[in-house]
Amino acid sequence: MLQADFNNTVGRCNDGQPGAMNQCFWVKIYYGKLYIVRAVDSPEPRGRLFIYMLQRTLDVMNGLGVSIPNVEFGFYVADSGGGNFMTWDHDRIVDKSGSFLLPDWAFVDWIFIRGKNSTWHRLRHTMYHLGKSLPYEKRVNKFVFRGVNSSQARVDLIDKYNNDEVIADVKYFEWATHAHTYLSVEDLCKYKYIIYAEGFGFSARLKYLLLCGSTILTHNFRYEDMSLAALRPNEDYYETGERWENLTEVYHRLEAQDQVKAAAQARALADSYYDFTSERGLACYIEELLWQWYDNAQTWKVAAPNESVEIPMDSMYRMAVPYVGKNQDGSPVCLPVHTDCQPPVWGGAAGAAAMAGKT
Repeated sequence: MLQADFNNTVGRCNDGQPGAMNQCFWVKIYYGKLYIVRAVDSPEPRGRLFIYMLQRTLDVMNGLGVSIPNVEFGFYVADSGGGNFMTWDHDRIVDKSGSFLLPDWAFVDWIFIRGKNSTWHRLRHTMYHLGKSLPYEKRVNKFVFRGVNSSQARVDLIDKYNNDEVIADVKYFEWATHAHTYLSVEDLCKYKYIIYAEGFGFSARLKYLLLCGSTILTHNFRYEDMSLAALRPNEDYYETGERWENLTEVYHRLEAQDQVKAAAQARALADSYYDFTSERGLACYIEELLWQWYDNAQTWKVAAPNESVEIPMDSMYRMAVPYVGKNQDGSPVCLPVHTDCQPPVWGGAAGAAAMAGKT
């Protein structure tokens, strides 16, 4: 990639012109320090949550004495927004050259899942240990799904199985119209089979489902995030066709297989994912992406930041921390960070090279 190409794409971040990136951040890392060149966040705020993860990664690596290259890149925060090799994104189209896959915003906090104190690492711990406590063979032997009708895949699933109470428990869920169908993420773990169905792009709920120790069933999805890019089809999850045409057949085949082996396979995946999504696992994944970007995509030398217009993270840090309100002086009330280790002892290796951007 040439710098001119990068500037034409990322350098036009949020400039309001046709073909420009929207809801995006343009950032630099220069000698271990993070700068925000340009940014327009989504309402959630997704971009600030990833900025927080990025800063935590730099803190980890600086504490360990691990060098980080000088890089600059742009990343999308909109649903299915990117797919361009010159950018980073939360998802990309399967089997096409596309974005470098960064962890999505909910790996820090997503208040829409469990309320104001729903930090990822708290919920990660809860889901994983709940899954370990539920014997696979005693789980409800149906496949389960709850979600809004934000894709054709979800519409097809509901249309086909909404009235099937023998092997399925699939229903729409929206607070305004279908609150009575609500199932918590813990409730979903009580089923032997859990449906993954993408929405506008990838579905951020997958990270919770993978911790249950249940078997994941999917349609032939169009978008992949960093988790789906690493998983093995028909081993870590089972595809059932573009419009669920093989779902019943796959269900009966899985029910007929050795259930002890199936339980061990599902538990091994949950164990592996639990380790990967720790604070240190995510930090090492991001560090690997930074080096993959530097080695395989960025062909130019990053210019020294102009701090009059390129905001150093020192000035933005409090904005990047997840918050639940404001103090009387207008400053944010920040959520506590729940970690399983503290700097500078974070470390480890995620082996994330295979999940970097495809060339």
